[in-house]
Amino acid sequence: MLVRLVAALFGAFILVESAPTGSQAHLSIDGGDLFGSGVKIQKSNPLDVAEEDKRWSIPTIDTWALNPIGDAAVIRVSTTDPETALTTYDLHLLAINAQFTISSVHQGPTPSNALYTFLSDTTLITLSPSAHQTSDGLTASEDNEGQVWKLSSRILNYTTAPPAFPPSISNEKVMTTLRLKNDPIKLVFSSEVGILSVMTPGEDGGLLLLEVVDVKAGEWKVKDRVGRPLEKSGMIIDEVVASGTRIALTEHGQLEKAGVSSHNALYTLDLQDGLDGPLRLISDHTDAIASSPAFGPEGMIAWLEQREGGQKKLWMMNGDDEKWEVQIKNWNMSPSSVLFSKNGEAINLLVSHPDPPHPSSLYHLWTPTTPSKPPVTPVRIPSPLNMTIRSAIHVGITPLDHSHLIGVMSPLTEEETGNGNGNGKELWVISHSPHEDPTGNYENIRLTYLTEQRLHS
Repeated sequence: MLVRLVAALFGAFILVESAPTGSQAHLSIDGGDLFGSGVKIQKSNPLDVAEEDKRWSIPTIDTWALNPIGDAAVIRVSTTDPETALTTYDLHLLAINAQFTISSVHQGPTPSNALYTFLSDTTLITLSPSAHQTSDGLTASEDNEGQVWKLSSRILNYTTAPPAFPPSISNEKVMTTLRLKNDPIKLVFSSEVGILSVMTPGEDGGLLLLEVVDVKAGEWKVKDRVGRPLEKSGMIIDEVVASGTRIALTEHGQLEKAGVSSHNALYTLDLQDGLDGPLRLISDHTDAIASSPAFGPEGMIAWLEQREGGQKKLWMMNGDDEKWEVQIKNWNMSPSSVLFSKNGEAINLLVSHPDPPHPSSLYHLWTPTTPSKPPVTPVRIPSPLNMTIRSAIHVGITPLDHSHLIGVMSPLTEEETGNGNGNGKELWVISHSPHEDPTGNYENIRLTYLTEQRLHS
């Protein structure tokens, strides 16, 4: 795929729309002033073509993995051909500097169901179906015992300080193979104890834990197949997140009680206490659903709770085991996910909106540490006046506490493209600092140009 890096023009970085006071001038999507120089850069209209029957395929970012420090990522991009309806998947490598764009690299094809995570800032691991060659071509290795998956490691080489070179990646080294009855849906790594959690759907506990060790300068090996600590527990795992030595999981299961068919619960497990250590119950309901757990500093954990027919509410528990619903001023929204800043002083809430043209956006609020704190006031980033990012998917945090977003950018609509795939997605940084008043303290910086429209005859 040809990756267009307009941001490399004049060695500059892009600020779009409302930048902080005193910052450099902006480059608008439709043409604007570059750094106040009077130079106008006009983006040509891709729909200005003579043939009205041409169709567009718009690549879309469908999954990614961000390294622990937040300055590099791998991104899987899917592209559906409008003529054949066939979808291809490609892996891109990205080094991230929140002030300028570094050329991303199209690594090549990748499986549509592969999972990615980082063991360190430079060590990427991939869990993908193992395959063997048959007379019919490449076929996944599968039998009645389940499908064989391979766990592989690769080293990501990148720099972010200027002059930064495009990233590259080493050949994969197979660490082990796993036989799984169901396709895995998530990988999380607990770095302080070296435990990799593989989440699978089903009623067998849904969690496979592997101990991995760095035996020599980035060469990782699986030390032991730890097993399934929740096997035969009856739990159906919905989410797993990791931080330090702890993992948090949400689960639902069946209850044999009159008038009650199911329940939902949030647990934490400290892997430092051993894999047979007790689960710590944080929230348990038959009339509410807990979701999106996130770890903060000093034993803090935040999550969302939604009662039947209601909105999702932000809940917290501090290191003293005090639990409370966070009171938010002038708030009538239902968040979908929670993420702490690196220092834990701020919380980011991703919120969906019922009114177009902004389906979702990010809200910043200062972290309440006790139930007695007064209601907090959220700040929307980007502001409703900023038309740059129409919809946001929160990815993570940079080394500078800025927030990564996947932003829906393309102005093309279903009517204009004719194929129902009118919005491309790009990776952006919303460059606000939780150390200062966030109201106007942000910039929009486009990091990738992966989803340029491709014209088909």
